Amino acid sequence: MRYYVETYGCQMNVYDSKKIEEVLTAEGLSRAARPEEADVIIVNTCSVREHAENRALTRIGELSLKAAPRKAVVAVCGCMAQRMGSELFKNRAVRLVLGPDSYSKLAGYLRAAVTDGAKLLDTARDRSFRFQASEGFRDWGLRGFVSITKGCSNSCSYCIVPAVRGPAVSRPRDEVLKETLAQWRSGVRDVTLIGQNVNAYRYGGTGFSTLLSDVAELVPEARVRFTTSHPRDMDDSVIGVMAVRPNVCEHIHLPLQSGSDRVLESMNRGYTRDRYRAIVSAARKAMPGVSITTDIIVGYPGESVEEYEETYSFFEEMQFDSAFMFKFSARPGTAASRMSDEVPRQEKERRLARLMELERRLASAASARLVGREMEVLVEGRKIKDGVELLTGRTRCNRTVLFRGASELSGKLVSVRIDSSKGVSLSGCLVSA
Repeated sequence: MRYYVETYGCQMNVYDSKKIEEVLTAEGLSRAARPEEADVIIVNTCSVREHAENRALTRIGELSLKAAPRKAVVAVCGCMAQRMGSELFKNRAVRLVLGPDSYSKLAGYLRAAVTDGAKLLDTARDRSFRFQASEGFRDWGLRGFVSITKGCSNSCSYCIVPAVRGPAVSRPRDEVLKETLAQWRSGVRDVTLIGQNVNAYRYGGTGFSTLLSDVAELVPEARVRFTTSHPRDMDDSVIGVMAVRPNVCEHIHLPLQSGSDRVLESMNRGYTRDRYRAIVSAARKAMPGVSITTDIIVGYPGESVEEYEETYSFFEEMQFDSAFMFKFSARPGTAASRMSDEVPRQEKERRLARLMELERRLASAASARLVGREMEVLVEGRKIKDGVELLTGRTRCNRTVLFRGASELSGKLVSVRIDSSKGVSLSGCLVSA
């Protein structure tokens, strides 16, 4: 039996899809390169925003057309499957709908669906479920992810994650270390610890800063990153580890969501502008040049023009390197979905467009400040630009650099002088390898 996996959403879904592939391969199934070649087509979905769900639904329809002539099975997994459940069976090609706690049973379900034509729904909660540490999977490439938590116990008013992923469960420290080491041995050179809120990690007496330090010590020649951090749980101990562990990269993704204290309170975020400012100040003091990136929601219910302006001015004050920015979209069952003071669509679009223009300006300025510096770059591959074949690599602050060099440098850490920038793109010259 051959399977094909397509992924929508965040790094957690990318990780889950890799682990799904690992589970199925261990059960004797083989991976197909294209959906047209698969007996089973698996779509791993996201529910964080309405747009993500609509994209996945459209794609499920397209894949169903590909599956129909061969009577292939379509399986929908992930957060959207958890939220929508049996509603997804309206598409006749969909035979399996599985929530994030059901992946360990996936191979058996697939065989039943293929052999018996059964329709199976499993969105049961299992707080004990987690993927076991892997040693045999060898398909991460240079950049890998290691999940350290599952779910989220926060109650942000706009967020559907606790409903579809369940409350936060931390993974045992030894499992995290085992999987990190396995990825290093398989060729991963840039590993990211991931979770809906990595700062909330706690297993036994081990908190996140201790785990981060342990991982960095375990694989001292690998770059170590983490995402996503919640400002409420970010503390000086994490910044301290970043400052003293040379292989922990100087990049913090710290979702702000709003620069208005009233809106932050309505969102139930648990911090203020001043608290957020203090975190950024401490990080920049400990690590000059640290990259700070963020998430912003505009048009949250009841957000006034003045409150939007607070977000705009605070965004400019923080000088973010880049940001993911979104119009508010109500997610079913969340507290924010029951709020009646909706900002008109055109006004949300106006606010978003203006903020995106500011983000582009600040991101370009951040790139320009790197010109003339020598930076450590992990060579990730090759790219053709204007007819010239160049190496492409990633800095510690998570920016991409193009430069000339030999293909044998792939996977190596090299020193590159940044000669020019355009937007967020950097170009440079190899200094040493």
